Parts: sequence; structure tokens; C-alpha cells
Amino acid sequence: MKVDSDGKPPGTSAAGTPKRGTAGKLTAKAELLKALHDSFEVCDAAWASTNDENAKTMVKRGNRELTRLGVLIYNTTHDNETYGTMVPYMRLKGIVPPSSEPRGETKKQ
Repeated sequence: MKVDSDGKPPGTSAAGTPKRGTAGKLTAKAELLKALHDSFEVCDAAWASTNDENAKTMVKRGNRELTRLGVLIYNTTHDNETYGTMVPYMRLKGIVPPSSEPRGETKKQ
């Protein structure tokens, strides 16, 4: 598992608590893409470090406790719902959502 210089998974503080994202404050495309790729690393590390022993560990999320696996599933569900909300806006702007692009074809530039 990848860890930061403080020995904790990416996206967590030295105490192991989640860091808040900063993508909402970014405006440049390159910065936004970097933040997106960084978020993939955080999620990949969280899934990769989850195993049979720690999947049922209770973790605090807001004012309630969920299992570690429950938090990961909640995050995945939230991501899917957000993507589902973005698709109509993409289509209104004439953009074909990545999930709707034909497989195996190269993009026209």
C-alpha cells in the first residue's frame, strides 16, 4: 500500500483522519486533473488496504459509525450518483459521456 511521508495512507492526516479536498477551489484544468488523479490514488489505496480483518472495523463518518467496507461502498455509490447527475449536463453541452462512447474506437480530434 502506498503511504505518505507520515506513514499514513494518502488522503489522511497524521492522525489517520480524512483530509478535506481542495478541488472546489481550483480553476485551471491542469490543477483539476491533478486533483482528480490524486483522488483516484486515495481511493485505490483505501480499497487496496482493505482486507478480511479490517473490513468490519467501525470508523466514524460524520456523526455516525459505519464499517470500513460500508464507507467504501457508500463512497462508490455516491460517485455513481454524482456521475448520473453529470450525464444530462454533458449531453446538453453536446459532450458524449465516457460511459456512452463506443468501445474500441479512437477519439476524433
